[in-house]
Amino acid sequence: IIKETKEEVLNMILENPDYDFYEIWLSYIKDLDIDFVWKLSEQFNGKLIFLFRKQNLEKSELDEELKEKIIKLLESSDNLMDFDVNDGSWGLNFIKENKLQNKIIASFHAYEKTPDELEKIVKSMEEYKPEIFKVSTFCKNPEDALKLLTLLLKLKEQKKKFIVLGMGDEG
Repeated sequence: IIKETKEEVLNMILENPDYDFYEIWLSYIKDLDIDFVWKLSEQFNGKLIFLFRKQNLEKSELDEELKEKIIKLLESSDNLMDFDVNDGSWGLNFIKENKLQNKIIASFHAYEKTPDELEKIVKSMEEYKPEIFKVSTFCKNPEDALKLLTLLLKLKEQKKKFIVLGMGDEG
């Protein structure tokens, strides 16, 4: 949910009670504080996916110390944290280095193309022990969509939890 205030985030969740999960884009919330994250996490435990990034992998302006506090706070919850390996490896490394037990989605986004090395990218995510592997790429042609389908089948065969998305008309 991309909203600019804590009140807007809470209202959006309350107005849509039938959703299975809610993505909370923390970098957009101008009045964000640790108490809000704690209360939201407690109230909707197991239904939230927290992100520190912005759309199109734009840099988050959130204070590093606040991000680290939020990561530590969410270690004891059943909520997920989504870190893109392109721009969120700092968070993945923070969790790994501090031996935290956060439930994470290790994600990879490519907004312009579908790279050939998708399996290698997923393999590189394994060191972070994610709950879910997510790959989202732009498909320029049917061959790109087939690359994603092939990856999906391999992840399924390996009994990994995954999200595979093809963006664009061909996706």
